[in-house]
Amino acid sequence: MILKAGKLLDVSSGDYIYNPSIIIEDGYIKNIVSNNYYRPDANIVDLGSDMTLLPGLIDTHTHITYHFMNKRSTKTPIDYAIDNAFDTINAGFTTIRDMGSIDNNDIVLRNLINSGQVIGPRMLVSGIPIFDDEFVESSIDNMILKRVKNTTDLIKIFNSESKRGIPLFNESVIRQLVNKATNYNKPIAIHAHEPSAIRSSVLGGCTSIEHGSFITDDIAKLMNNRGTYLVPTLYLPHYYYENRNKFDFDNDTWDFFEKMKSNVYHIRNAVNHDVKISFGTDAVAGMHGKNAREFPFLLKIGLNTLEAIQSATIIAAELLKLDHLIGEIVPNKIADLIAVSGDPLTNLNLLSDVKFVMKDGQIIKS
Repeated sequence: MILKAGKLLDVSSGDYIYNPSIIIEDGYIKNIVSNNYYRPDANIVDLGSDMTLLPGLIDTHTHITYHFMNKRSTKTPIDYAIDNAFDTINAGFTTIRDMGSIDNNDIVLRNLINSGQVIGPRMLVSGIPIFDDEFVESSIDNMILKRVKNTTDLIKIFNSESKRGIPLFNESVIRQLVNKATNYNKPIAIHAHEPSAIRSSVLGGCTSIEHGSFITDDIAKLMNNRGTYLVPTLYLPHYYYENRNKFDFDNDTWDFFEKMKSNVYHIRNAVNHDVKISFGTDAVAGMHGKNAREFPFLLKIGLNTLEAIQSATIIAAELLKLDHLIGEIVPNKIADLIAVSGDPLTNLNLLSDVKFVMKDGQIIKS
C-alpha cells in the first residue's frame, strides 16, 4: 500500500513533511518518499491535500471493560468491552494500557483482539490490581506469580488511601514487589494521589505513578531524578461531575473528586521539573472513544501542543517499552497511523475528530 496525504507530523521534531507517500508492507512502514512515487503493484490510498498524518495515539490508563449497566440489555460484560474497544480505536487510539479489571476481562478482550476476532486497539493489561487486603492474605511472591500466570503485561498496585492521605504500602514493600515483578519483566504502575503515597511508590522503584493528583515540588524533583513517569488523568474528575447522575458514589467520593479538580495546579510541579508525562484518561464507563478530551487539560498544566501530542505518542510508547515499534511514523515501525483535517499543532481539538485510522497496516476507519 502507498498512503498519501497533504502532510505528516514528525512528532519528535515538530516539523512537517509535506506531500508524503508512505510505503506500507506487511503491516510495517517500509519507507517515506515524495508524493509522486508510484508502483504499479501497489494499492494507492490518497487521503487528500488537507489531511495531516500522525502516529496512532496511545492512552496509557484506561478501563476498557467498564460500562454503564442496562438491566434490559442482553449484552455480556465482554460484549460491552468489545463495543468500548471499537469506539476507542475509531477515536484514533490504536494502543492502550488497561489498568485493572476485577474479572480479568481485559485479558479476555486483549486475546480476542490479538487473534483477530475483534477490532480494537493493541492492549497491554494489568488484570486484577493489588490491594492492601490481598497483601494481608498472601505473600509478595504469590501476588506477583498469580498475575504472571494470568498473562498480564504489567502489575498495578493501589497505594492511596484518600480519606486519610496515607500510603497503603511503605517503600520497603513496594521495593519487594518491584524486585519480584522485575524478575518476570513486568513493570509496576501505582495508583497514588497523595504526596506520601507518591513518595513511597517512587522510592520503591515503580515505573509510573497513576494520577499523582497532589504531587508536590520536591516529589516532582524526585520523580525526575528516578526517571519515574507520571500519568495524570486530568480530565477524570470533570468527567465524573459532568455525568454525576450516572454514577452512584457516596458523598465522600464526590468530595474527593471535587478536591481532585486541583490536579491541574499541582501537576504543573511535574512539568516544571521535566517529569515525563504520559497521556492517560482513566477512561471509565461512557468515556471510551472520548479519550481526546484529555488533550486540552495537558495545555493547562503547561505543555505546548507538540508536547501534548508527544505525551500520547513517543513518550507513551517509551513508558510501554514499545518505542521500537510504535509512537512515530518512521521506517521499520508498525503502520499505526491516524489522520485529521487541518493542523493539529495550531488546533489540538482536531484530535477529537479523527478522520482516518490504520492499525498494523490495516485501515480501520476512512
